[in-house]
Amino acid sequence: MISIRRQMRIVLAALVMLVAVTTAQRADGDKLILKNKREVVGTIVEETDSKVSIVTPLGRWSFPRYRIEKIIRQNAIETQLELGKSYLKQKALNRAVEHLEAARRADGDHPEIRTTLAQAYAAKAQKLFKARWYGSARAYAIQSNDTESADAMKSLIAKIDGKLAEAEKKIEAIHKLVAAHKLDETRLKFYDLFNAFPARRESLGSEIASVLIGIGDRYFTDERFAFAADSYQEAVSFDPKVLGKLEGKLVFGRITHINDILGSGQTEEAVRLMADLLQVVPQSGIVNYYYGVLLEATREDPRDAAEYYAAAAGIPVQRKVDAKQLVQLKRAAQKQLKIDPGKEKVAAKLEEAKWEKVESKDLLAYESIYLKIHHRNRRLAAEVGRVGDRNLAQIAALWPPLNGKGGPGKIHVYIYRDAVEYSKVTGQPGWSGGVNKVSFIGAAIAQREIHTFQTANAVLDSILPHELTHVVFTEAVGGRARVPRWLSEGVAVLEEPPFKTRYYENLVRTRVKAGGHIPLSKLFAMTDYPNEEAIRLFYGESHSVVKFLIARYGRPALVRYCQQLGGKEAKTALQDVFGYREPADLEAVWKQTL
Repeated sequence: MISIRRQMRIVLAALVMLVAVTTAQRADGDKLILKNKREVVGTIVEETDSKVSIVTPLGRWSFPRYRIEKIIRQNAIETQLELGKSYLKQKALNRAVEHLEAARRADGDHPEIRTTLAQAYAAKAQKLFKARWYGSARAYAIQSNDTESADAMKSLIAKIDGKLAEAEKKIEAIHKLVAAHKLDETRLKFYDLFNAFPARRESLGSEIASVLIGIGDRYFTDERFAFAADSYQEAVSFDPKVLGKLEGKLVFGRITHINDILGSGQTEEAVRLMADLLQVVPQSGIVNYYYGVLLEATREDPRDAAEYYAAAAGIPVQRKVDAKQLVQLKRAAQKQLKIDPGKEKVAAKLEEAKWEKVESKDLLAYESIYLKIHHRNRRLAAEVGRVGDRNLAQIAALWPPLNGKGGPGKIHVYIYRDAVEYSKVTGQPGWSGGVNKVSFIGAAIAQREIHTFQTANAVLDSILPHELTHVVFTEAVGGRARVPRWLSEGVAVLEEPPFKTRYYENLVRTRVKAGGHIPLSKLFAMTDYPNEEAIRLFYGESHSVVKFLIARYGRPALVRYCQQLGGKEAKTALQDVFGYREPADLEAVWKQTL
């Protein structure tokens, strides 16, 4: 009895002989001469470094390179034409076009090649139209000059032009919504456009990117950095060429957004967002560095951060590093990027994330030199005491109390659990972050209070110095003085971080240039805050005018102005202290300094 293994060898040998005998009749085919001297004739359809695949009447065969002694090819043009016709029949249109275009490049006057390629273009145009890739569909329809499908292609081009015109109208409407600052409606319209025209990086890619940049810029101006970064990132996905001009805003917006969510303890979400950002700007040193900071703080093995610190520093890392080397890499990255470790916002926010913890049902008490802090988190209270004492000493030196005597006792700082409790107690909206209260007995200050909450954004960097300035300035002008809303906020914003005051200055310059600022006559008459949409301009303009007045007339002039308001008309005080008869006169001079 013949063994199974021997039977298989016999069958394989017979097949090889059959291939050789059957295909030998096709003398014009590609020919593989094997090292065992057998020949296989057919059409080569694939070649790699390791194998050659050939189609014969018996099917497709693949031979390892080491078994092939020689390859004899048939006419290359005919090969490409036959492959193109075969793929067209199988509706593998990309492959069909690839081979037929190769054939046309070799012989542009070959009638069968021209006809078959036109048929392939027509079929591809129809397929792309059904997939709503209208730009590409139109290009292929125009290239098709097949007489049999000429009418169908003319009809298809007309349909495509209609769809593209519809898209242009939608884009025009979206641009108008962006200009009208209707951002939420804009996003809805954009996604409607996206669903109707899903082809990415197509003819509409740059237009959609332009719309998204417009939306992002609006959000950025309003300090809604999460939405701004989302819009910029989407814009890049539609048109990668815009990344060059967007990278700075995208990185700033996303990192600022990450700072915000870290303040409420969302560290894993922060890691995810930074990882997504790194996919868009993988060469950014600052993004690599901050991603490393996040990984070092949140991962079981902080050495996972090493490769990102190394990328930020421009240093190759070939292996895992120890703790000492990790510190060295981090310092090298800080030096390369000129980051001051003491002012590193992401690292500081990671610390703030720990302040979310509520350690007590009732408010506890902690006292520093100048503050009595009511809290539910000891670590946060200690930081508020440390930073608050330093801020208070600096601010009081700028605005010394009237008659050299401040309010009685310590300033009470109430830190609530969250925005809900804060709003319930104070009646203030959560977005305000903080509020101060100074009570009087007659003209004497009786009590000084600041209210905020644990997860407020930038509670140490911004809210605490801002509210302390309100309290100190009230002491500087005296209890009988009247401090206008704009002046009070303008003075307080002076003590906020530089990145924030720079933002306000840019906002005011932009609005004044466009004629969209608040006239000073209206600003000076405000007794309450505007709505959330306009509050940033109010703060920015108040800060800008106060900064101008201090630069030109000095801080004591502001104090005298408030004191005169306690017993005089506003216009009289303005003229007596600053020399302007009307707010409009001051406005004309102020605008020239922007």
